[in-house]
Amino acid sequence: MNADDVLDGWVATGEVAKVADLARALPESGRRVIAKALPGYLRDARAATEWGFLADHQTLPLLAAGMATMSGAAAVAGWMTRRELRTWISRDRDTIIRQLAAILADRPAEWRADVAHRLSARLRPNAGSWRDTQVWELAAELVRGAQAGPPLDDAFVRGWVLWGGDPVKLASDAFAEALIPRFFEVDGIGGVLGNRERWWPGAGYAGPIIELTKAGRLERKAMMDGCVSRLLRGGEANDLQWFVLLYDAFQPTLEESEAYLRDHVRILPTAPPAIVEHALAEVRRLDDAGRLPAGLFAEAADALAFRPERKLVRTALTWLDRAARKHDTARKHDTARKHDRVDATLAAVSIAFGHESLEIQERAAKVAVKHASLATEQTRETVREAATSLPHESRERIAAAFGAVTSVPTAEVPAPSLAVPVPVRAELPPPIASIAELVEASVRVLRDHETEGVLAERVLAGLVEFAYSRPDETREALRAAVLEAAPWLDYHSDSVGNGNSATWLGHAIQSLVPPTQKHAQRWSPTPPPPNEPLSVLQARMEEIGAAVGRSPVLLSTPTDVTGHVSAEALLDRMERLEAAGQEPGPLDLDQALLRLPREIESDVLTRARRLSSLAGQLIVEWLTTGGLRDPEIVSAAYQIPWAYGGKVPRVLPTITQPDTTSTIAASLCELPPKGEWSFLTVGPYFHPPHATWWPILLPSHREVIAAHALVLAPSRNEERSNLGTVLLGLTHADGPIGSTMVTLLAYGLSAKHRKERADAVEALLTLSARGMLNVLDLAQAIVTLVQIGELKLNRVTESLTEAARAGAYADVIAVIADALPVLIPEPGEKAPNALPDLIALAAEAAEATGARTEVKGLADVAARGGSSRLVREAVRLHRTLTAEDTR
Repeated sequence: MNADDVLDGWVATGEVAKVADLARALPESGRRVIAKALPGYLRDARAATEWGFLADHQTLPLLAAGMATMSGAAAVAGWMTRRELRTWISRDRDTIIRQLAAILADRPAEWRADVAHRLSARLRPNAGSWRDTQVWELAAELVRGAQAGPPLDDAFVRGWVLWGGDPVKLASDAFAEALIPRFFEVDGIGGVLGNRERWWPGAGYAGPIIELTKAGRLERKAMMDGCVSRLLRGGEANDLQWFVLLYDAFQPTLEESEAYLRDHVRILPTAPPAIVEHALAEVRRLDDAGRLPAGLFAEAADALAFRPERKLVRTALTWLDRAARKHDTARKHDTARKHDRVDATLAAVSIAFGHESLEIQERAAKVAVKHASLATEQTRETVREAATSLPHESRERIAAAFGAVTSVPTAEVPAPSLAVPVPVRAELPPPIASIAELVEASVRVLRDHETEGVLAERVLAGLVEFAYSRPDETREALRAAVLEAAPWLDYHSDSVGNGNSATWLGHAIQSLVPPTQKHAQRWSPTPPPPNEPLSVLQARMEEIGAAVGRSPVLLSTPTDVTGHVSAEALLDRMERLEAAGQEPGPLDLDQALLRLPREIESDVLTRARRLSSLAGQLIVEWLTTGGLRDPEIVSAAYQIPWAYGGKVPRVLPTITQPDTTSTIAASLCELPPKGEWSFLTVGPYFHPPHATWWPILLPSHREVIAAHALVLAPSRNEERSNLGTVLLGLTHADGPIGSTMVTLLAYGLSAKHRKERADAVEALLTLSARGMLNVLDLAQAIVTLVQIGELKLNRVTESLTEAARAGAYADVIAVIADALPVLIPEPGEKAPNALPDLIALAAEAAEATGARTEVKGLADVAARGGSSRLVREAVRLHRTLTAEDTR
C-alpha cells in the first residue's frame, strides 16, 4: 500500500465523514502506515502550494485522517493542535465539528476526556484567535460526548465565554456550574465579560448567573465572595468592572454588605477609580446605617485622602464633612464617639492639605475649619503641622480656627529643582567583532521586531562584513540558530517586507542562507509614495541584501547613536572598498554622506582627495560644497479632504526642495507630494516598528524628518506609534529646530499612551537643558492644535507638570504665559477642558521661579468673581505674578 496515494484519495474527497469511513475500512496495520506517513505528507502538501497554506478541503480530511489512524491520546491531541491544520471552518461548522469528534466515538470515554484535556492544555492562556476556536470546539465536543467534566484551564474557560457559552441558554449548558466559579480566577476574563455586556445590553452573563443562583444551581455567597476577592486581587478597571456589575446585580442586603466591609475598605487605597467609587458607595451605605466602626471609618478616610484623583478626594471630603456633622448633631451625649469621628475626619483632611490640586487644598481647609471646635488638642496639633504646606489664605484660615501655624524655616523646605540636568549621551556598542557575536545579535533582532534602527544597522554591517570575509563559516553559524529563532526565514520571500528590523535583517540573511522550502511567502504591502521615509528604507534594505557576500563593508553604518557617521570612519571604509576594487551601492554612499556631521575637520578633505574611485570623488565634491543645505520648512493649518470623506483640520508642513544631488534627500524633501496639500491619504506611512529608523535617515537635518512624522501624528496619536521614540531621536540629532518639530512635540505631549508622553517629556527636558526649546513656538503650537480640536489639553498639562517638576519650571511658565492670552475664554464662552489645571500649573511654576510677568486677559478673569475653579485659579496666578518677589 502506497500511503501517499491513499492520502491523495482521502484528501480528494474533501469530506471528514468519508475519510473516517475509509480509515475504518483499513486493517490496524494499514492505519499505522498512514499515521506514520501523515507528517511527511502534510509537509510536502504545504510545500507544493504557492503560499504554503492549505485550504479547508485539504486540512479537514488530513485532520480526520490523523484522528482516525493514530492510537495514543498524546499523538492524537498533538495532531489535532498542529498549527498547519487549524482553520476557520466556514461551511456547516457545527456539523463538521461533530463529525470530527465522532471519529473518536468508539474510543473509551475516559480516553476521549483525556484527549479533550490535552487539547485544552495546548490552548494559549489568552486564547482569542480564530486559530484557537477549532481546538476549543473539538475539546468541548469530546467532553460532552464522554459525559465528563470540562477542563478548568484558564484558556478553556475563556474559550467557553468567547465561543461556547450562550447566556440565553445558560440554564441548559452542562458546563455552566463548573466554569462560572472560575470566572473569578482567570485573569483578563472580566474584560471579555464586560465587553459582552456593553455590546449586547441584556445579553450578558450577569443576569443568567443571578437566575442560576435563584434556582439553587450556584451558591449566592460563593458568587459574591468571588466578586469581592477578584476586586481585591486588583488589575485594570476594564477587567474588574464586570465583577462590580455582578455584585450589584445581587442587590446585597446590609448584612451581606457588612460581611465584606473590611474588604471594601481594603480596596480603597490602590484600586482603579471606578472600582473605588463602588467600594466607597458600599462603605457609605453602611455608614448611613450606623454600621461603620470608628476604626474602619478612619482607615477608609485616610486611604481616600491619599488618592491622587481629584474627583475621588472631592467625594471623600464631602462624605467626611457630612459624616462629622452627623455625629456632631446626632450624638450630643456620646462625647467619646463624637470626638473619634471628628478626629478621624480632621486627620484625613490634613492629609489632603498636601494634595497637588489647589481646589482640594482649599476644600480640605474649609472642612477642617467647620469641625475645629470638637477637635482634641492632639488632632489640632496634627492639623497645624499639616497646614504649613497650604497656600497663604488657607493657612491663615486654619490658623484662625486651630491656632498659629508655625512657618517651616526656609532652610527646611526643599526648594524645587530649577535646573534640568543635561542628559548623558548613550554610547553605541562597538562594531561586531566575531561570528559568534553576529549570531547572538542576529537572533536578538529577529526575535524583537522593534529593535531600534541604529542597533539593527550595526548587525547588518556585521553580516555584510563576515559574509564577505568568512562566508562559509558565517553561513553555517547562522543557519541553525537563525532558523530556530525565525523559522519563516526558511521560506522564500519576493518582498523585503513592509517595515521592521526583523524582516529587514531576515531579508539580508536570506542572501547568505538561502531558504530550502519550495514555495514562496509573498507579502503585497501597499506601495508607499516615493517620498516617504519607508520607501527610502525599503530601497536601502534591498541594496543591503544584494551586498551580502559581495561587498566587504557598508559605508553608511552609524558610528553614533544619533545616526551620524564620522568622516574618519567613512574614509576608512571607502579605502577598504577601493582596496577590494569595489564601488559602494549608490544608496549606501548617498546615505553615508547624509549622515556626516554638520561640521567636519579641515584635514578630512585633504585625506579624501587621495581617494581614486568615482565614489571617492563624489565624497570630495560633497565635502567641498558643504553637503545638504538646510531646506526651508513651513507648517500651517489646513482644512483638507482625506480618504474617509469630508475635510479634517491638520497642521501640515511644506518643504522647499533644496538644490541637491542626493537621491534620498530629494525624495525626503518632496513634501507635500506633487507640491501642494490637496488630499490627505491614510496608509502605511508611520508604522511603529520602522519609526525608530526615521531620525537616523537625516541626523543633521532633523526638521525634515519631523515634517514627515507630523503628517501622520494626528491619526496615530491615540495609538502606540513610537512617536515618542521619534521625538527622542530627533532631539538628540542635529540641525535647526523650527515650528514643525515643536508642533510634533506638542502632539507627543498630548499622546494617549503614557510611554509616548513620557518620551515626549524627556525630549522637552533635553531641549530645555540644552537651551534649545523655543517656548514661543511651543505655546503657539499648543494653541493652534487646541483651536482646531487636535490636542487634549489635560494630557498636555500632565506632561508639562511632569517636565516642570523635573526642573523645567522656567520654560513651562514661559510656555503657559504665552499660550494663556489665546486660551482664556471671553465672558460667556466655554473654557477649554483642563484650562484651570493649566493655570494652576502656571501658578506653581511662578511660585517656584519667582516669575513676574503680565498675562493678557488674566486680570479680567480674576476680576469676574464667582466660585468657579477657572476664576479661583486665575486669582491665584494673577496674585503670584504681580506680587512682590520676597525670595
